[in-house]
Order: sequence, then C-alpha cells, then structure tokens
Amino acid sequence: MGKSGKHCQHIEELIEKCMVGPVTTRGIIAQHLSDISESFIPIVEAYAGVLVAHLSGKQVSQSMQQLMQLLPKRMVETNSSVVVVDMTDVLTIDTEMVQDLINTIGSAQRLGTQVVLAGVHSTLTQALAHLSGDHSGITMRTSLIAGLWVALDILELEQVGEESR
Repeated sequence: MGKSGKHCQHIEELIEKCMVGPVTTRGIIAQHLSDISESFIPIVEAYAGVLVAHLSGKQVSQSMQQLMQLLPKRMVETNSSVVVVDMTDVLTIDTEMVQDLINTIGSAQRLGTQVVLAGVHSTLTQALAHLSGDHSGITMRTSLIAGLWVALDILELEQVGEESR
C-alpha cells in the first residue's frame, strides 16, 4: 500500500475511533479529520515511470502548494518520466494558481519529466493561454483516462484496447 493509501486508511481509523466520544466532540473531530483528508494531495505511481497527482477542487490553492512541494521529491523517488495532474474536480482557478501550475510544470520539465494535465476544461485552457502565452509545451486532455493514454504513449508502451480510445 502506497503512502497515500496508508494516509487514507489512517484517517478512516481515526474517524472510527472518534465515534465513541460525546456527540459534539465526535462531530468536531470528524469534521477536522475530513478537512485534513480533503486537503491531502495524493501523488501515486500509477505505472512504472508514471505518477498521477489529483488536485482537489474544494481547496485547489492548498492542493497546488502541496503539489509544488511534494512533486519533485516523488518524481526523484520513483524516477518518473511522466506526471499526470488530474484537474477534473477543479472548477475555478485564479491567476496565482495558474502561475503556480506553470512554474510546477516548468520545474518538472527541467528535471526531465513530461507533465500531462488531465480533466482540463476550457476555463483553464484560456487562463493558461492568457498567462503563459505559448502553452504548446503543455499537454492537456479533457479526462484522466485520456491523460493516462498520453502517458503510455510517451513511455511507448503497447496499449491493450487501443481501438477503444
């Protein structure tokens, strides 16, 4: 079980333990644990050489900060060639977050890792175009599965069921 799986399991165990105290205490503690769980950004190795990071739509600013801090370390630990950043839940994004995303992508690229943005909608595409000018070096796909297909293409792996894309 990866670090993020252990983290989620630990939070679930804590929530269960909280259910034995007074009702108000249980509710407060359960809410705090839920907030912690939502603010945690999982970065998992989906395949050898491919990391997937999921940005939470509820706390995208905090998720972006965690991505900037944790991603380089995970890329080095796993020797990953590709990072897929899942933005499916991100409905709105401000200028500062777009700039953070551009900086994170640039850092990953300097380490030799290609970044694929998955779950990208038109608002984000427009924001990236406006702020970065030329975003031709950024691969974007509208769904996580499409982003994973790109990652496999980058790694030049044989794809089973390619005709179903």
